[in-house]
Amino acid sequence: MPNELITASSRELATELTAYDEKMLSVFEYLGLPTNNILVKVDERRRVFKNIEDVLEPLSSETLETSTYISKFLSAVSAGLFDAALNYLWDETVSQLRFRVSQYDIQYFF
Repeated sequence: MPNELITASSRELATELTAYDEKMLSVFEYLGLPTNNILVKVDERRRVFKNIEDVLEPLSSETLETSTYISKFLSAVSAGLFDAALNYLWDETVSQLRFRVSQYDIQYFF
């Protein structure tokens, strides 16, 4: 189901994300990589998914269909990588600015 993650109860979502964290951190540990302060806490990730529909609601379906970086943002959030998620959000912002500049006169932005 496409909206299973968003509509899942808080407990189910927390369980799935915690299981993911444990698996990934065990891989990092096995490889000898750092495991502390790598992934954001599950509660913070749940907040993003709880609010994302309200944030995206004003956007048109055409805009959403071409917003690749928003999908990448949510993927990074689900993985607990907020630093990467912020990079994707910035990339989406730049992409939208480029689109608007191409649609309007460049002098409009100065």
